[in-house]
Amino acid sequence: MKLPFQKVKIASVLDIPQSTLSPEVWDLSTGTPILHPTVKDKILRGFKDVVKVIPEHSVQDWPFYVIGSITGTQWTSSTDIDVHILALEEVSPGELVDFIQRLRSVPSTTIGSHPINFFVHGRGELPPYAHIYDIKADTWITGAPTDISYYQQAVEQMDTNLKDFLKTFDASLGEVWRDIKDYNDLALEINNRGKVSELIPLLLKKKQEILTDVTQLLGEFEQARRERREFKFTEDPQFQMSLPNLRYKLLEHYGYNKFIKVLENVQKKLALVAKLLRKGYSAEAKLLLAEVVTPSIDGIKVVSP
Repeated sequence: MKLPFQKVKIASVLDIPQSTLSPEVWDLSTGTPILHPTVKDKILRGFKDVVKVIPEHSVQDWPFYVIGSITGTQWTSSTDIDVHILALEEVSPGELVDFIQRLRSVPSTTIGSHPINFFVHGRGELPPYAHIYDIKADTWITGAPTDISYYQQAVEQMDTNLKDFLKTFDASLGEVWRDIKDYNDLALEINNRGKVSELIPLLLKKKQEILTDVTQLLGEFEQARRERREFKFTEDPQFQMSLPNLRYKLLEHYGYNKFIKVLENVQKKLALVAKLLRKGYSAEAKLLLAEVVTPSIDGIKVVSP
């Protein structure tokens, strides 16, 4: 099946390595790369917003680090700059969850096309990435990056261990496309001919089939994400090449994760259509039925195979 949303990419172990770290983020003229002063300043200004939303503790004293794809050679023009904050105070799991929720209110900012994200961890919970950069000290606490990448290993794993994993998603996507096409045909016919009592039950049945398909896809995606997160904090040095990480990164690499979000919006729309139709074939229901359910991602239309 052709997936038009394959064009949507997120940096991962599956990306083709660059020759250097991102020159937009790192000063490469210093021997050992360090953050550009302007980049560090922008991160520090963003960190002040983090301090404002977590006033209960002395967050300004907590160390924070750059971790993730941007610290290596497998980056793209839109790779996130992930800033991980390590809580030094004795905070409860409940407080950490609350802090993470509040971080969503921190204004977003970018360095060029690289978004800056902030994360909070409890004591000793930094994920075991190969390269970790201490922002305050301007130093690599796990050693500066080399030109070694995981790309070749990841491609080999994808060929041998991951194809069956993607087949599960592709089979579910095929069900979604067929059901969406049937739904759109029914909606168009109902609107063209006016209220057709025998077609509305069929439309509602097809709506339920779509919701079942979407629920299954959401469940499969959440399971992949949960397994990766559970494995992430085992301090396994092979985390990057572990199957839980590769499975999740494969979904990111080919845009499945963004498509899942699109389907969540389809799910909400269909629920509203069903609610309106149960009350009768109103003008509002007719308007909703006229909006063909054809998801798109970043302007890329996702069409039936």
